Amino acid sequence: GILCTRGGYGSMRLLPLLDYDRIAAHPKPLVGFSDITALQTALWRRCGLVTFSGPQPFASWGPEKVTSPQLAKGWGKGLDAFSRTAWSEMLAGKLWGRPLPLPGDLRALEVVRPGVAEGRLLGGNLALLAALAGTGFAPDFTGAILLLEEIDEPLYRIDRMLTQLALAGLLEGVRGVMLGRFRQHMADEVREWSRPAAELLADYLPDVPILLGAPYGHEGECWTLPLGARALLDGKDGTLTVEAE
Repeated sequence: GILCTRGGYGSMRLLPLLDYDRIAAHPKPLVGFSDITALQTALWRRCGLVTFSGPQPFASWGPEKVTSPQLAKGWGKGLDAFSRTAWSEMLAGKLWGRPLPLPGDLRALEVVRPGVAEGRLLGGNLALLAALAGTGFAPDFTGAILLLEEIDEPLYRIDRMLTQLALAGLLEGVRGVMLGRFRQHMADEVREWSRPAAELLADYLPDVPILLGAPYGHEGECWTLPLGARALLDGKDGTLTVEAE
């Protein structure tokens, strides 16, 4: 498998350079998130390859600079217990086929619009998905459960990127929406923009269930999620289930 060590920027530059036929013939699991969303989206579009959106060593539990021996010795030590267990058990297949566990005292995801939806779990970082619009690697969310997260973007930019997805026709056919964290760190406070993002999506997607508060994103306790796998979004019980295939 391939474990991405960090996000940042630049993964979009790789997309036209990859041999997708060879990748499809020799598939390997890939784990990463944030900027890696571009790779994951392209691999699903071109190869139908399921990848895992989850914590990365440098970004999630390691220092900025680390040697291979240091990485091997300190593997996972900086990651919280919930995220570490979610990471290992999702990759091992132990969390498939039942509602995903939630951290701490959280009993259910918050339901913005009720309903039940089933489809492929697709998405990731909003900025990368919006950046792919109009390219040959743009996501196809037809029949999908749309998963979104973002970090350190002001609300007006989140509004603009969601509108870009809508104007590009990329929200057509979405069956359900699940939002993770949309935190913006400001000088004297941290703002969470997932609710206004959900309200805007409710305008663009008037008939689909929308849930927010998922433990998913750049900070805090975090799920690892298989992009491209079938999932059940339950807006009655506030749960997400990755379906075994």
